[in-house]
Amino acid sequence: MPSLENFLTNAKFELNHIYTERPAFRNGGRDEGWFCREHAIHTFFLLRLFGEHTAKIETGHFTVRLPEAGITSHGSDADHAWCATHAIEPIDLSMTFKFHSGFPQLVKPVIGESINSSYAISYFRDESQFIRAMEGDSSAVLYLPQSEVKEPDALLDHPEHFLFDSGLGSWLQLYGADGFAQITLHAYKVAMSHTKSLTTLPPDKAFSHIRSRYSAARLHIRKHLAGAE
Repeated sequence: MPSLENFLTNAKFELNHIYTERPAFRNGGRDEGWFCREHAIHTFFLLRLFGEHTAKIETGHFTVRLPEAGITSHGSDADHAWCATHAIEPIDLSMTFKFHSGFPQLVKPVIGESINSSYAISYFRDESQFIRAMEGDSSAVLYLPQSEVKEPDALLDHPEHFLFDSGLGSWLQLYGADGFAQITLHAYKVAMSHTKSLTTLPPDKAFSHIRSRYSAARLHIRKHLAGAE
């Protein structure tokens, strides 16, 4: 059984490869290309499959602070999504800087308040403290939770209750809830070293391969969860 950190690290790189796009202005605002809500759904079920029964999904704001640069969702119409457990806040597999020039790369997922590469990870319940921390001059990643997703287990069948992009031409419209469950199941098997990573394939080819292999994914996840209870 891998450690939780190794488990989530393997899953992060697989999910980042499938999802991450270059930052751009989409739908009237800046989009970092992280697909944070998709990552949060996968992370929630990965944590549950690992046996973390207190896993939850949170939404709120982030700030990435560098000495001479930075990005934030605070003060905009955007938000961010991540996971947490009773003991670990936050848990974020979506954040990556591979398409952010001048930003040092994270060496592992965000797993609690710790040092990750050159960043100090901090989690604030108080918005005024979060805002004050935004003004620092050292490298940091800051989180401000504002709400928690109710009944996240239901997202296995109804990811549209949480995902923004669920309209015509979206992955959800094209592949249904089972498409997301297939990715979760694949990421779980990679994280457990039960199957090989697909990061050597282009992202679209990796997704096509996943869709061809994991039939009845939601049923398999339910059975895994029943065994983890």
